[in-house]
Amino acid sequence: MLKVDFKLVKCALLAVSISFLASNANADMFGHGEAKYDDIHDFKKWKEVVKKAEMDEIVNGPITQKWHADIAKIGAMGLTREQKIAAVNDYMNKSIIYAEDIDVWGVTDYWTSPTEVLAKGYGDCEDYAIAKYYSLKQLGFNDEDMRIVVLKDTRKNELHAILVINENGTNYVLDNQNPNVMADSQIAYYQPIYSINEHNWWKHS
Repeated sequence: MLKVDFKLVKCALLAVSISFLASNANADMFGHGEAKYDDIHDFKKWKEVVKKAEMDEIVNGPITQKWHADIAKIGAMGLTREQKIAAVNDYMNKSIIYAEDIDVWGVTDYWTSPTEVLAKGYGDCEDYAIAKYYSLKQLGFNDEDMRIVVLKDTRKNELHAILVINENGTNYVLDNQNPNVMADSQIAYYQPIYSINEHNWWKHS
């Protein structure tokens, strides 16, 4: 597992270009229409992640404790909310090495809790997104403002997953493929398919 030097994080935030630009608070994600639904019962992999994350908190093993301590350090840096979002994106992008599920878990699609992926040190796109989701929750961000987004990357013609958080009306993208946090309005190559949090899911058109 990669280690993160927190003495460098705050300095890195000053050097990294973070595109927190104003946008229309009512704009749909990536400019695509969306329909909101309440029942997330059929999203079994996501429901299993929620259960595993709850159990990890109860067990509170050394990996979970270290993760919480690392995120608490970010929270204690005196950062703005936007800088905290950027710091979590940077922390997880550096803490996890990208690898396909088949190589890590022996199956084609497996969604991990933060503790699982940090214990392995390897994960794919949705694992980064999930870990960022729960890290921002720890920092006090409202889970209703966040979504795991499954989408098509039109540059590569393949599926991808990211975390989007709505902060003051702007949808910000936390992406393992990009060190910078960007507004969704700045990204033309992502076509959202569906997005989800612990309360709702959205179908995008």
